[in-house]
Amino acid sequence: MKFLKFSSLILILFLFILSGCNNDNDKIEPQYLVSFEEHHPVVAFDIATTKAILTQSNMGEIANMLTYNFKVFKLTYKTAFEGDTIDASGIIAVPIPLKKSETFPVISYQHPTLVKKSTAPSKNIDTELMTYLASTGMVVLIPDYIGFGESETEFHPYLHKQYTTNAVLDFIRASKEFIANEDPCNTNEKLFLFGYSQGGGATLAALSAIENNAANSDITVTATSCGSGLYNIDEMRKWMIKQTRYEDPYLLAYMLESFTNYSGLDVDYSLVYSPEIGPKISGIIDGVSSVSEINATIGTTHVGEMLNDDFEVDSIYNNKEVYASMRNAFNENSIPAWPIKSVLALYHGSKDETIPSDQSIKIYQDFQKTYSAGTKVKFKQQDDKNHLDAFAPTLVETIKWFKTLATE
Repeated sequence: MKFLKFSSLILILFLFILSGCNNDNDKIEPQYLVSFEEHHPVVAFDIATTKAILTQSNMGEIANMLTYNFKVFKLTYKTAFEGDTIDASGIIAVPIPLKKSETFPVISYQHPTLVKKSTAPSKNIDTELMTYLASTGMVVLIPDYIGFGESETEFHPYLHKQYTTNAVLDFIRASKEFIANEDPCNTNEKLFLFGYSQGGGATLAALSAIENNAANSDITVTATSCGSGLYNIDEMRKWMIKQTRYEDPYLLAYMLESFTNYSGLDVDYSLVYSPEIGPKISGIIDGVSSVSEINATIGTTHVGEMLNDDFEVDSIYNNKEVYASMRNAFNENSIPAWPIKSVLALYHGSKDETIPSDQSIKIYQDFQKTYSAGTKVKFKQQDDKNHLDAFAPTLVETIKWFKTLATE
C-alpha cells in the first residue's frame, strides 16, 4: 500500500513537471509568426567548434565566454510592406539550458549590407558567425530584412527606414511568439539591440521607433550598440563629394535604386552621375552580382569622374527643383536624435573609408547638445581601424557590455 502511494505521488509530480514545461496557458496566438524549421535538428552547435571558429576570427574574448551548446531555427513571419503584409524571414539561435530554471536575455542583431540574394543569413546558417553568441547565454535574433530569404523576389529596400524598422521589430515579435509556443528555452525581460554598418543604422532606427511610437510599446530595450552606421544621408553626400576617391561606389547606386522603388525618388541618374556612368545604374543591383562586380561596372572610384558637377555643388543641389525628391528621400530615411530613454553606445573606426566616423560623432553630439543625454549615450572611436577592421573590437566590447548589464 505504501509503495502504491509512493508511486502515485511520483506520477503526480512527473505530470506536474511535464505540464510546467509545456503549459498551454503560456501559449499565445501567433500574430506575426508563420512557420519555423530547425537547422540540423539532430545535432546542436557545440561549444568546442564554436570556440575554435571565434578564436580564429580574432574574437578570443568572446570565445572564453562560451558555456552552452545551442540550436538554430529559421522563422518565417509577417511584416508590413507596401500597404500590405509580406512573408519575411530570419534566424534565431537559442542556448540549450543547463538547468530548467535558467532564463536568457535576447539580442537582436542587424547585419551589414548584402547585395547578393544568396548571402541572406537564413541561407547561410552554418557560416553565420553571430549565431555563436547564443553559446554565451543569449538568445540571438537575426532578421534577413525584406528582399532576402523568404522575400527575395522583392528588391531590398536598402536604407529605407520604415521598411527596415518593420522587418526588425516584427521579427522580435515573431521570435517572442516562437519562444512562448515552442519553449526552446526561457527568456527574461532584457532585450539588447546591436548592428554594424547598414545594421548600425537599422539598429538606431529600430530603437527610435520603439521609443517614439506608442504602437511599439510592447517592446522595451535594455541597451543598444550601433557600430559604424549611416545615420544622416545628406551628411554622407557632403562627405563623399569632398573625397578624391570613394572605394565603395556601389553604396550610392544601391541607395538610389532603393529610394526610386520605395521613397518617391524621381531623379534621372544623369543628374547624379556623369554622362558615361548614369546609364549604367538602373538595374545594377540585381541580387546576383557581387560588390566587386558592381563596382567594376560603375568603372571608377574617382569622385570627380563619377558624379555630376551639379550634384557636387551644395548651392545647386540644395536649391534646384530637380533634386527635391532626392532631398526628401535622404531626409525621411535619416535618423535624427531624440530624447532617448535607454542607454546607447556608438562605435566607429577612426579610419573608416566607407562610412566616415563623422556619422557617429554628429549623432552623438546631437544627443548630447540637443537633448542633454549625458551618460545615456556614449561614443567610442576605434583608433586606426577602417570599416572592416573595426567590427571585431566593436562586437567584443558590445557583448562584454551587454553581458554585464544582463546580470544587473
